[in-house]
Amino acid sequence: MLQVSVDRRMVQGIILALTGFSATGQAQITEFNGVEVPGIVVAHIAASNDYKYNSPSIAILPDGSYVISNDVTGNNAPSPSPTYIHRSTDQGQTWTQISSVSNLIWANLYVYNNDLYLMGRNGSGFVVRKSTDNGYTWTNPTSSTTGLIANVPGSTYHTAPVNVVEYNGRLWRSIETRASGVDGSSAGVMSIPIGADLLNASNWTFSNRILNQESWLPGNDFDDWIEGNVVVDREGDLVNIIRVNVPRGDDEVAAIIRVNNPGTVTFDPSSDIIDFNGGAKKFDIQYDPATDRYWSFANIITPYNEDITVLPSSHRDIVALVQSRDMRNWDVEKIVVQDLSDMDNIGFQYWDWEFDGDDMIAASRTAYPDGLGGAIRFHDANFITFHRVEDYATTRPTQALVADTDNNRVMRYELTGTDLWMPVAKFELGNTFAGAALTKPTGLTKDSAGIVYISEQADGGRVLAFDSSGNFLDVIATGGIDFTGRPEALTVGPDGNLYMSVAFGANSDKVYKIDLETGNVTLFIDTTFPGGTLSDPRAIAFGDDGHLYVADRNNDAVRRFDGATGAYLGDLFNTESPEGLTWDELNNRLIASGRNILDTDLFEAQVTGSSSIIYDPADIGRALGIVVIDGETYWTDWDNGRVYRLKDTDVKSTSVSGLNRPGHIIQADPMPVGERSWTKTSVGYWSDWDNWTYWSRPDTSDEVAFFGSAIGNAVTVVVDNDYTVKGLRFRNTNRYTLGGTGSITLQAYSGRALIDTQLGDHEITVPLTLQSDADAATHSSAVLRFKNTLDLNGHEFVVTGTGRIWVHNSFSMNGGTLVLDGLAPFSFADTSSATLDGYLEFRPAPGTDLSLGAAFDLFNGIAYVLDPFDDIILPELLPWLAWDTTSLMVNGIITVVEGLTGDLDGDGFVGIGDLNIVLGNWNANTPPADPRADPSGDGFVGIQDLNIILGNWNAGTPPIEINANIPEPGSLILLITGLIAGYRRVV
Repeated sequence: MLQVSVDRRMVQGIILALTGFSATGQAQITEFNGVEVPGIVVAHIAASNDYKYNSPSIAILPDGSYVISNDVTGNNAPSPSPTYIHRSTDQGQTWTQISSVSNLIWANLYVYNNDLYLMGRNGSGFVVRKSTDNGYTWTNPTSSTTGLIANVPGSTYHTAPVNVVEYNGRLWRSIETRASGVDGSSAGVMSIPIGADLLNASNWTFSNRILNQESWLPGNDFDDWIEGNVVVDREGDLVNIIRVNVPRGDDEVAAIIRVNNPGTVTFDPSSDIIDFNGGAKKFDIQYDPATDRYWSFANIITPYNEDITVLPSSHRDIVALVQSRDMRNWDVEKIVVQDLSDMDNIGFQYWDWEFDGDDMIAASRTAYPDGLGGAIRFHDANFITFHRVEDYATTRPTQALVADTDNNRVMRYELTGTDLWMPVAKFELGNTFAGAALTKPTGLTKDSAGIVYISEQADGGRVLAFDSSGNFLDVIATGGIDFTGRPEALTVGPDGNLYMSVAFGANSDKVYKIDLETGNVTLFIDTTFPGGTLSDPRAIAFGDDGHLYVADRNNDAVRRFDGATGAYLGDLFNTESPEGLTWDELNNRLIASGRNILDTDLFEAQVTGSSSIIYDPADIGRALGIVVIDGETYWTDWDNGRVYRLKDTDVKSTSVSGLNRPGHIIQADPMPVGERSWTKTSVGYWSDWDNWTYWSRPDTSDEVAFFGSAIGNAVTVVVDNDYTVKGLRFRNTNRYTLGGTGSITLQAYSGRALIDTQLGDHEITVPLTLQSDADAATHSSAVLRFKNTLDLNGHEFVVTGTGRIWVHNSFSMNGGTLVLDGLAPFSFADTSSATLDGYLEFRPAPGTDLSLGAAFDLFNGIAYVLDPFDDIILPELLPWLAWDTTSLMVNGIITVVEGLTGDLDGDGFVGIGDLNIVLGNWNANTPPADPRADPSGDGFVGIQDLNIILGNWNAGTPPIEINANIPEPGSLILLITGLIAGYRRVV
């Protein structure tokens, strides 16, 4: 029989096409009793009813429709507790309850052989129910052959909506039991042969179950484990990754139980407890072959929602999309939904989800305000909500930067499924930049490369550049040196240059242009110009017509200037004290703010000059910053310390509060994929994810650890475990030391590993081993020092740049290749030893001079050589030149010297082949076609080149015949014929 493997995404895409629904562009917020509830509401119960919704599970039916199940428990809940089934036929936009199953809780939905199953607990036992009509009617488990699977006297089964996985000819899921009078849970798995009747108890096999031990974590902190996930690991083995409850702190973990066969599971606490931010709450892990990663949703803890007075399991106000290559090291991809306003009463939890083509769909147990008093508490949900993550494989966070001016910082926020923005971190990494702290940051903009520019609204204020992660790059311009006045607003023009308005301060009221290629600062618009003046110009923006618009506050006008020349083109429109200004690319309009004596208004204006008010209630202060993100308009409130969203004409909501005179605001570029920057200003542990951008430490072969501008003095990053990363990057004049009891392995999942030392003198005092070919660049005067073992481990290590790499301890090659470009000498300190059991290759940059006398410093001393190089690979020289390597192991220098003169064909002796090269290129008036024919190096082939050959003739026998038909005087012919006749052998 022909077996065809069908791509899951393709099949689901066909289903969407057949049903006529699109999986994109769907609403993610439901208006409910005047409250914006994150997600699409599937079901709701008011807290006054004194019961709650639990255990959501979701499945995609064969016809493309969705089903969600949830149970209800509580003081006034129906008894015995039912599970409700809801169905959507429009890709989750609307939901209808289609059935109710009595006496069932904690159940998961599963589609098998086109039928729908529910697996969960009734009473203290475990049951399976079946529906053959997409969830409208269900079987009743009355016996061991109709779904009553297990019931253990003295114990109760604990479960949840968990994965069912096909593996090795069986279906598997996790299961736990709780014995009467015993603390903790016993965890294991249950399985059934594929094709067997799922309602027949005799077909199911239960493994042994392992009771958790508090002593498995320091301080007896292993409190309990429940709600495991059966999944196939990277090695192809079946494991059960299970939630671990810990009693205190924020160091969450999960555990890996190994499934050896249907009847046996084992656990090794010394190796199978893993760090997992969110591991104290239920999670659902699934593998995606399209991305070759494991995915999940997790209730993570960040510095902004951490509360050490409550259990880690109570932190449920953030849901993050997380992924991993190996299920041991997890990274946050984006925040899906969050609300940090009320941890006691808000929770998004127990997310059950499925892949749906390029999207993920999920069901959430949600506790949230509902206009009726809200949930009983965060744990007791009043909603079941539906959520979609579109294009999960490529999704990036939507973030914004806000200048928190009087707090002397710029804040990064993430826009999620709630009206409130989530604080991510202070944007700029570090406390001082080029020797000075950030002072009154006001203006913000970014260029096409994602570099962020910040202006300081102060006398002597600077314009600073940062990368998209917040690492400081450079000072672009300084007040009193490059320009006059106080920096105000910034924007990047169509020409790629940076434009800045200056207001207040001495000799102000101008607009400057900064060439980002050369650093030159020039005056673009002076205070007085033909046709008018500037007086306190605040925000500036380029329109789609290429012109520059300036909010000229004291002249009550939004002015227009030629974007190329700076010539005044007239006023766009007039309003009292305009301050904020931005160009809305989506709607092709300018949005501006103007302030009268009572309040601030928002306007929209076309480049034709027509304008209208879009917000004018007298309830906001000055709006310096305006931005449009995903079609939504946001603005800062300088006087009240807030950021607002324009919900409708004259209707706003608060996105951020608690700022101190916020200035400008921009949409942030996401941080580079796979790059994690160190954020701690002092000594810290590599393992602590709070020490890295976006709470994700670098620990996989996809990730680069960036040690940038965070520190203001020498700091040790404690490598407290063995970490594998794709690369290391250093940029700081203060020293980073990577030290500790762990080690670093460089391995690239794709491409090459890297070490990039851009600035400063840094050292690695833990062993470093290559598991991939790697490039090591040291820029300018930068230095990187290896003070432990550097092991190439059989791989290629390419060293480039004009800085220097030092080996202070042990260098081993193990058959690897060290490639040097000659500009960045590879240096060995007096304390070093080298086992050169590999290959050395000199690979100079194209265009490097390799003429006679050229010398290259490859090494700076080798204190103790344990084994010489197996071979030295050097660039090919002109045939009459050779490499002198006799000094290589003495002072590290190789030199270009004369080779065997006249050996043009490179065969090791001078003979007829060399003579033919000269004669075949003979033409004393033009350069040779074959440069080897010019051993004299004068650019032409003539008698001097022939003399070199004849003077070094040592072929053993003279040529028998030479073609003398060459365009040259007869004396040359006589010379050649005389050679043939008399033969002069020169030894």
